[in-house]
Amino acid sequence: MFRFLAVALLVACCSGGAVADTAVAETAKRTGRTVADVQQYLERCDESQSSMNLCAEYGFVKADIELSEVYRQLVARRDERKTVALRRAQSAWINLRDRNCEYESSDLEGGSLRAAVSLECKRRMTRDRAEWVRDMLSCTSVRGECRSSKPAVR
Repeated sequence: MFRFLAVALLVACCSGGAVADTAVAETAKRTGRTVADVQQYLERCDESQSSMNLCAEYGFVKADIELSEVYRQLVARRDERKTVALRRAQSAWINLRDRNCEYESSDLEGGSLRAAVSLECKRRMTRDRAEWVRDMLSCTSVRGECRSSKPAVR
């Protein structure tokens, strides 16, 4: 479990660009660390539990920023009625994601690894949701309906 999580965190953490820079700043804000501290931790995600937790936080923050960007694009393309439905669906999805990840990490209650496992779950589910939103963005139905080949709930 530890080795898998460390590899997942390293893959999630290490890519450049504006989203990554924003994610570093947001991770620093959420964790009460400096940007320089976060950047140093991201270079050694598997050295300690605290570095794994911070890297997991970063991975989730980065995925959440990416989801927010594509979600805003989708909202901008929808009429008011569909926007209301989309916002309700997104709110329900966030609740589902959070409860699902709470369950996934529940076997680790009281353990130091629980936070990293929960955050990795949130990162994974958030990336899946962003992919689904991208599918909805590429929908070209004349009536504005889109049937993705992937399930809507992730």
